[in-house]
Amino acid sequence: MKNLLEFLSKDKTEKKISIAVYGDAMLDQYLEVNVNRISPEFPIAVMLAENENYVTLPGGAANVAYQYANFNVETSLFGLLDQDAQKCFDKFNFSTKFCKIIGNQIPRKRRFYQTNFPSARLDIEAKHYGLPDSVLTEKSQGLVSELSNNNFDCVVFSDYAKGVFKHFDNSILSKIKISIVDPKDADISKWKGCSVFKPNEQESLRLSNQRDVKDAGKYLVDYLGSNVVVTQADKGVTVFEKNGEITHINPTRKLPTAESVVGAGDCFVSFLSMCLARGMNLQDAADASFSAGTLYVQNKHNKPLSHDEIHKIFDPWSAKIISSDLNSFFSNRNYRLIFTNGCFDLLHPGHLQSLKYAKSLGDKLVVAVNTDESVSRLKPGRPIMKLQDRLSMLAAMEFVDYLVVFDEETPETVIRQIQPDVVAKGATYSTEEIVGYKIVPEVIQIPILGGYSTTSLVDKIRKS
Repeated sequence: MKNLLEFLSKDKTEKKISIAVYGDAMLDQYLEVNVNRISPEFPIAVMLAENENYVTLPGGAANVAYQYANFNVETSLFGLLDQDAQKCFDKFNFSTKFCKIIGNQIPRKRRFYQTNFPSARLDIEAKHYGLPDSVLTEKSQGLVSELSNNNFDCVVFSDYAKGVFKHFDNSILSKIKISIVDPKDADISKWKGCSVFKPNEQESLRLSNQRDVKDAGKYLVDYLGSNVVVTQADKGVTVFEKNGEITHINPTRKLPTAESVVGAGDCFVSFLSMCLARGMNLQDAADASFSAGTLYVQNKHNKPLSHDEIHKIFDPWSAKIISSDLNSFFSNRNYRLIFTNGCFDLLHPGHLQSLKYAKSLGDKLVVAVNTDESVSRLKPGRPIMKLQDRLSMLAAMEFVDYLVVFDEETPETVIRQIQPDVVAKGATYSTEEIVGYKIVPEVIQIPILGGYSTTSLVDKIRKS
């Protein structure tokens, strides 16, 4: 857990990194169906769909590229695409400018779900994209040439054995800072000298012709001259380093049942690449990536993880503090959002009553908190509690959902960015005095619990 949180800190505070994903791109398509009878013609289930409106998402190597969407990464995909796939991928947060367009379809995986239960899968693909060998060679050479002309912090080679690597020139590996291979093809000789070779447990046994993971890892390290990381589903991860050190990383908590394992390896390798590109050592990077993978499989349909989602699981208090773009975070919401603000210097029952009342007005409550400098300008000699302490106290309250920080004299700018449904403020203010009353649909005055104020508490403490 601590390694994943360390990565998040690095990702937030350090400069953007550049990662290339080179490999077999596919389309993952999902369709909701209803299965409630057996066919009278054959003993098979009948799937009923109201339409053929598939949810279409990046798959294969493109899914690896998709997993960087919410992180501080400039992502480039290298692969073969058809025009439909290129049009689809343009909606996602990675570049396809280095891809080669072909006239034939790239592979599609169509998955049919009844609610959360997978009913069937249909793979639509032609061997090597249905391309003549000469064309495949030409396209492959073009991809390698593009890669050699660019300098990425890390390159992930995502091999789904569909044809992109059939004529791959592995001399490019010596020119790459960090190269990570996620293999499928039995011919692994082309990966000699890569930085990290990352098979799953079954792949490691098949590719090494060994019977247990420990022997497989040792064999692959010796044969490839590379570090090897073997993922083993809910059993953890084993790291084999070139210096002979072997480390097994066990789950540190009981793992919930996975919602979907589609693309779990893609998620792992994307986090491994980000961690290594951020300077983390291989053991810590593998540990952080395993932790990320245990969260990824709780999502449906390839959904990438985000800072907020990870923090919510591992550090729920800090997850309430929203520091990303407020417009984006609160846009397209499907809940009634209440806004209030204050210094909250010394928490007392009056604060608790006000916040509880504010939350009762809607579904979610966002509280804007003055910075230390802002408090000092409003109330010389204050605050008594520093900003981080004030935020921690508020985050511990069950009726506070989100916290934002502002430094201006009033929270007007924050209100304009968040666009809450309601602004709630203490009844000591008239409606016209409440900042935001001209901006939001509704302003509500919060009843005041008499006999409590931070100023009176400070005076009482000083006198005593």
